[in-house]
Amino acid sequence: MRYVLAAALIGFGVYGMPATNIGSGAFSMPASEARYVADLYRGIAKVLVIDKAKKLSDTDRFRTFHQSCLQMAIKAESVGKYPGLEDFIEKTFADQMGGTEVQPIDNATRPKLVEACEKIAKKLDGL
Repeated sequence: MRYVLAAALIGFGVYGMPATNIGSGAFSMPASEARYVADLYRGIAKVLVIDKAKKLSDTDRFRTFHQSCLQMAIKAESVGKYPGLEDFIEKTFADQMGGTEVQPIDNATRPKLVEACEKIAKKLDGL
């Protein structure tokens, strides 16, 4: 048992922590980083839900808010670190919203954005 543990520790040291495969092989990332990004999207969903003043009035404003959240939460050198992640996120929003054109955020579209954020978080959690 001691040798198995030693081999595992050496392997982690040489090759890094094991990656969690997210989706159908589209991208993978360490579980700790996946949880961090999942929590970020849960936070974005909460902001959408509590935006009573309707500051996020359309998807263009949401896009700016989304980009700002990512810039604050993720180091610049980590952008693009996981090929396929950005495409997955963009596709999830586009699928949920029925495209990428600017739309008003109202009682019909707000739940779609919230659901997109929740889908992203669940996928990153590995569910």
